[in-house]
Amino acid sequence: MVTHGHVREIAGAADTASRTFSVKVSLTPDNRIRLGQTATVSAQLPVHPSGPTLTLSALVQHDGQMAVWIIDPLTETVHARVVAAGTAVDEGIIITNGLSQGEWVVTAGTQFLVDGQKIKPIKANLAQASTAATPID
Repeated sequence: MVTHGHVREIAGAADTASRTFSVKVSLTPDNRIRLGQTATVSAQLPVHPSGPTLTLSALVQHDGQMAVWIIDPLTETVHARVVAAGTAVDEGIIITNGLSQGEWVVTAGTQFLVDGQKIKPIKANLAQASTAATPID
């Protein structure tokens, strides 16, 4: 089942343990949706004219440099990639160098990953992107 929604609230501060922000979404009314039901959510993130925009939770320190975790769709593993960050904007932080179109970036749980770790990506999203969990447009 697929439905649409819109963000109605974003927490003003990140959770100290997970470095993630709570987001509340209002869904299009649908009798098949039940209270407490789990869901997989995908979102189109804005691309700033200066580069793709990622949430702060996607950024990690790797070997003393700012990096993100890139998903390899063939091996289903993650690999750290050094990136250059630019200006902070309402949507997150602009990445000015280090990412290519079509790559997928891990945006949650980044503090628990290690280079080469096997993960279980959401197949529907990977198939949609046709390359290697946030697509870079």
